[in-house]
Formats: sequence, structure tokens, C-alpha cells
Amino acid sequence: MNKRFRYNLGKLRTNAGVSQEKLAEKMSVARQTISKWENGETYPSTKHILKLSEVLDCNVGDLVGEEKIERRKVFVGGTAVVVVMLLVVFFCGFMTAMAINYFCEDEYGNNIQCEVLE
Repeated sequence: MNKRFRYNLGKLRTNAGVSQEKLAEKMSVARQTISKWENGETYPSTKHILKLSEVLDCNVGDLVGEEKIERRKVFVGGTAVVVVMLLVVFFCGFMTAMAINYFCEDEYGNNIQCEVLE
């Protein structure tokens, strides 16, 4: 077991706003067991690690990995798609307005009457 586990468990638990007692209830273990895991005295079984990842809403790599744990901000659902689509629509409208403006000026930059082709 990775020696970073105990640090990661404590950090993930506090980030989730869960006490050792509440985590112990959700894991169906004693509070002292959570304390021992966080102090590095004992290590959880694979079954418990999988359940910890579910309860703390993280992946197993966050628990046993070496990388720094940070809170991640992620677009929820289709928000990113909506934002991209709005940008595309805005860009197309802008380009259309620029084209109309370009073709409706004479060589001196004066606005002229444009005819609509049918």
C-alpha cells in the first residue's frame, strides 16, 4: 500500500466535509478503524478502498496515488457544449454582418444600397 494513502484519505475526507465518525458509519466500520487508516497503523482491504472511493466521490487513484489532490472544477453535463454552440452562432452572425457591411460599401467606404439577389 502506498504510504501516501493515509494523507490522501484524510485530505479527501475533510474536503468532502465528512467526520471520521460519519465516514465510519457509511463504511460500516468503527471510528477507530478510520483513525488507524489515517494514522497509517493499518490499511483497508481492497473492498474498503473501493467503498471509500464511492463514499468520498473520488477515484481509487486519488486515494492511493502520489499526485497532489486538488478540488477540480468541471463543466457539469452539457454546459460546455452549450457554450461552444453559442460561440459558434455568435461568430457566424458576426461574420455575416461583416460580409454585408463589406459588400454594401463603395470604394470610398460610403454605405450604398444593396440589392437582394433572388
